[in-house]
Amino acid sequence: MGEEDKKRADVRPRRVINASGVFIHTNLGRAPLAQASISAIEDYAGGYFDLELELESGKRGHRDRQVEGLLCRLTGAEAGMVVNNNAAGLLLVLSTLASGREVIVGRGELIEIGGSFRLPEVMSAGGAGLTAVGSINHTTVDDYRRAVGERTAAILTCHRSNFYVQGWDERPGLGELSALAQEHTLPLLFDLGSGAIVPEQSLGVETTLAEAISAGADLVMASGDKLLGGPQAGIIVGRAELIARLRKNHLLRALRVGKLTYLALWGLLSAIEEGRGEELPMVRSASRRPQDLKRIAGRLAKKLAEKLGDDYTLSVIPTKAKVGGGALPLLELESFAVLITHKTKTPQELGQAFRRLEPAILGRILKEGFALDVFSLLPGEEREMVQGVGGD
Repeated sequence: MGEEDKKRADVRPRRVINASGVFIHTNLGRAPLAQASISAIEDYAGGYFDLELELESGKRGHRDRQVEGLLCRLTGAEAGMVVNNNAAGLLLVLSTLASGREVIVGRGELIEIGGSFRLPEVMSAGGAGLTAVGSINHTTVDDYRRAVGERTAAILTCHRSNFYVQGWDERPGLGELSALAQEHTLPLLFDLGSGAIVPEQSLGVETTLAEAISAGADLVMASGDKLLGGPQAGIIVGRAELIARLRKNHLLRALRVGKLTYLALWGLLSAIEEGRGEELPMVRSASRRPQDLKRIAGRLAKKLAEKLGDDYTLSVIPTKAKVGGGALPLLELESFAVLITHKTKTPQELGQAFRRLEPAILGRILKEGFALDVFSLLPGEEREMVQGVGGD
């Protein structure tokens, strides 16, 4: 067996303490699951449960039964369903409603997200043609109106999840687009992306699914593992007639999720409906005051200094944390970090040394040194970090 083969054979999941200051870290599995999701998996996944069986009638039911009611009550939608991620949701919607026809999209919303997701290509894969209107920074409802024709299947608006246009930037609101769509009996599709359900998850900035439905979107697509804070999933909510059509698409078989995803999502949505949204890891972390984070960083710096020895210098510095996961790219949250420098080691060498610990510790490389941002630490990880760190 060659060296590369040995490396591949030795790969296994490793615990990572996220001290990067990026909370929804794509390379670390995005949002950490809430206890409500973990408990649901523990309670049901070890045995059998009625995933797609209607116990009263004994007949087969659809897999979304347990979560659909929660999604409808939390968003105000008529119906809802789940696929394996938001890109899959968009692909299913386009394949079902617009294959062989045209979809109108504003030029300023022709998004591209890391990992080979480019909207025009996804539309092509779904069999839909693209009619781009307006300009990158200025699109009006009249631009959409002039583009409506016999081959138009839908109007699609997309959330700019990972970028902003600064300066003069004007686009029609959902209400305007909804009125136009109704005027021409077209469905208004909204790729929301980020997936916030309650205001606490939106951080007061993002549109929630309920707001999108209330504004007139006929179908809203969102991620389960971004601001929603659940498992990787694509959530689709909206008009019952359209959801019913999506369920009849044979492509759904390839895009459906398994029981663990449903259980994690059901546990999370149940907690939100019960008013326990503050228990969600991201909501809890984002609600902490800067002075609390500074106190945590100071305590951590003191304990790490005792373990690392005289060759290291530790101090507490202010930082700007990020939500991450392609959500809220310009939003910076006040935080604090432990800055570590060494007499001979570079910040890159310190970063590598911390990643080799068990559990691994992922920090931030700065010009000044190696930083451990406390914003993204979960409860108990401060103690784990100190226990795992030793001197040379």
